[in-house]
Amino acid sequence: MARKGGSALRRARAWLPGLLLVTPSIIAIGVFVYGMLGWNFSLAMTDKHDEVSEGNFVGLQNFVDIWDEPRWHLSVNHAILFTVVFVLGALVLGWFLAFLMEKGIRGEGTFRAIYLFPMAISFVATGIVWRWLMNSGQDERAVGLNRLFDVVGPASVGLVQGPGLGHGRHGDPRHLADVRICHGTLPRRVQRHP
Repeated sequence: MARKGGSALRRARAWLPGLLLVTPSIIAIGVFVYGMLGWNFSLAMTDKHDEVSEGNFVGLQNFVDIWDEPRWHLSVNHAILFTVVFVLGALVLGWFLAFLMEKGIRGEGTFRAIYLFPMAISFVATGIVWRWLMNSGQDERAVGLNRLFDVVGPASVGLVQGPGLGHGRHGDPRHLADVRICHGTLPRRVQRHP
């Protein structure tokens, strides 16, 4: 009997430290990946479209309704095109760069550093870039780079003028002069305040 207990203890000593080491990661993945996937899926099965309303269970109706949206078809087409071009481009470029590394080119150390640098880019940064690229929001609903270009675009700094360009006060010549003063493109002696 003592041998069986000792054998079990020896086996536990072999795998228990490893299990204790990865347990926080397993819990974090369970909560922040699969838990959030489950939460999003359950939310997608309701008609709750804002943070205030209760929302009723509608089943798969949201998934059926989305196929009637023209923007959805455009987004699916873009995703397919991007995937095909990216996968083929990555395969061809990867094969070519691996061929160059195997061939033994001049400046190989620098080339290897440049070649392997993208491997160090964070998955979080990649996710943010995907969010910016795949966002179809406009005006106030835009986020990321789309929002940045909407706010800092040519119309907002007075580089483009015309009907329908600019938002809010951006079409007002006094505001444009203020913007030019802030950017240092209009002499300070011309400053006027209404």
